[in-house]
Amino acid sequence: YGYDAGLVFVGNASGDAHAITTGWAYYSSRITVPAGWAYLRPFVANVSDAIGAWLQDDATLEIGSLWTVDVNDLVGVELIDDAPVRSLSVQWMLDGPGSFEADVGEAYASNWLAGQRRVVVNRAGVAKWQGWLLGLDEDTTSYNDLAQPGGANLTAAALGLASVLERRFVHGDLLKTSVVATTIAWDLIAHVQAQTDGAMGFTLGTVSGTAPGRTRYYCDGEPIADAINELAAKDPGGFDWEIDAAGAFNAWAGSRGSASGLTIARGDVATWHAKYDTADVASYATGMGPERDECGPPLVVESDAALVASYGRREAVVD
Repeated sequence: YGYDAGLVFVGNASGDAHAITTGWAYYSSRITVPAGWAYLRPFVANVSDAIGAWLQDDATLEIGSLWTVDVNDLVGVELIDDAPVRSLSVQWMLDGPGSFEADVGEAYASNWLAGQRRVVVNRAGVAKWQGWLLGLDEDTTSYNDLAQPGGANLTAAALGLASVLERRFVHGDLLKTSVVATTIAWDLIAHVQAQTDGAMGFTLGTVSGTAPGRTRYYCDGEPIADAINELAAKDPGGFDWEIDAAGAFNAWAGSRGSASGLTIARGDVATWHAKYDTADVASYATGMGPERDECGPPLVVESDAALVASYGRREAVVD
């Protein structure tokens, strides 16, 4: 069922029935496939003359050439190419693992084994996010409503590759003396990958800028994620970091990542929700100095003329 933008036949709206085999009917109606969507997978329904019940296979929308999902085993070997999903939500986070959630039809879920799979999200064939499949939530309804046939739906949940570092620990004390902080972070990852059964396929990617040297002593049992985040959170001297979709450790010292060039417009998505909230907008900021006498601390007041023109005087106090 592969189609480019144009007209295809799928569904039940037209009421045109074409018998295929005994007890089965094919219903067709015409819809428009938007540009950028590669193909649709229609459902097949069985109408039983005896009981009038619907027996529905999965109605699944595959987003084809733009966004696709692959399911791999724990070492990264692909098991399902372009896995069918009904809906998809992915969150990217710098300094964090990000998350994935997708509705998976029951008929396609045999290889979605929680705790034993990686999930890869691709855009135009290029991996943009990868993570560990951690859970499946099954929701089942009965076939007792002709208008809304029942069936089982599985919701797959995954966390990004960096999440595994929250469950990896130092074994054998580590001393780092005056070592660049981003180098310490990568050394910690290399340390746990060298442990028995510890390989995760992570590699050293790109480090932009130079973080200051740090001296750290790590004891047995210290969580790797906590150790990296402690270095990254230093102000000044911290850095941003990620484990990207290819499993590479990337870090940025003194800057904040790089522009992806990706945009999402209303025409690119099935639904769109935007919320504008100005409850916390401040046009004046008042800085409170240390206590010095009975009259209170000295004040430093700054304002933004453009915000004042739009919102008037809205103050925030900073100690």
